[in-house]
Amino acid sequence: MRRVQMTVHISGGRGDGADWPEAGGIIELGDDEAADVVRAQLGRYAPEARAPETDVETRTVTEKPAGAPAGDKPSRAAAARQRAAAGGQ
Repeated sequence: MRRVQMTVHISGGRGDGADWPEAGGIIELGDDEAADVVRAQLGRYAPEARAPETDVETRTVTEKPAGAPAGDKPSRAAAARQRAAAGGQ
């Protein structure tokens, strides 16, 4: 089976009586039928559907106490105070 994204809408039903999807719609077809649709430029192969990622790393976020530095880099306000204390602007 191959996934095909239709580039045009085909009026009428398929051989099995089902309707064709609208242009842009995706349909799963047997390998031969998919090749025929793509060869006739009525559709293009669509990427395979991917399962949602389940192997995801989770982290716990802890808040820092008020007034604690955000990291090893001083805040802009702290840097400005340091420059003013040193006599700079």
